[in-house]
Amino acid sequence: EARAKQLANDEREGRLLERDDVVLQVAEVVSMVRATLERMPNELESEIPANHRAQTVERLRDYVRLMLTRMSQHQFEWEKPTE
Repeated sequence: EARAKQLANDEREGRLLERDDVVLQVAEVVSMVRATLERMPNELESEIPANHRAQTVERLRDYVRLMLTRMSQHQFEWEKPTE
């Protein structure tokens, strides 16, 4: 009963966030991070000495792909099955 009252108070006072709103905002941030990471190798290419450029840019692309793969495999708490 105390928990229900606290939740009702929190809701009335605007201290709770709608789950769908949070999920949407997280998705927007993740999308922005992904786009930034994907652009990074090309944006840095001109700063890398010519004799190392091709190899370094390819390594950056590989690492970005690895990071994005790991991000895509992450399971948020709200996605995990409840017992």
